[in-house]
Amino acid sequence: MSRLQGPSSLKRKRPELNSPVQSLTEHERILYDVIRSKQDIGIWTRDMKKEAKLPDNVVNKSLKALQEISGGAWYLEGSLDTEFIESLRQLCKRQIEKKGVATLEEVTDLINSYPAFNVDVTKQQIEEILRTLIWDNAIMEVKE
Repeated sequence: MSRLQGPSSLKRKRPELNSPVQSLTEHERILYDVIRSKQDIGIWTRDMKKEAKLPDNVVNKSLKALQEISGGAWYLEGSLDTEFIESLRQLCKRQIEKKGVATLEEVTDLINSYPAFNVDVTKQQIEEILRTLIWDNAIMEVKE
């Protein structure tokens, strides 16, 4: 599944038949099948919820388990996805520079509405990205 759209897109490697996918719960298997049915076009979280007909909390829990199988949010085919991370860093930085001051929620919403990304990023993931920008002195944290 490609995270970025365009000619330099990367795709996730499909799991082998003898992979941990065989040990999925019923709900995880339903979500896994929904994701696989989309092949290379990807699917938004809200569309998964609708198609799987599962409650939000079950979908979120199942997605976390599926993410573990894939290596986590920042990994692609077992390697750290530096292209995706750097793209998120630059986009977050640009959004904050445009607004002057932005909350974590505002940045997360802006990133999730950005058309070049076909995955939803969580507030926690954006917080991790913002933390790296703070450490690199690219942005400054302002507390109330």
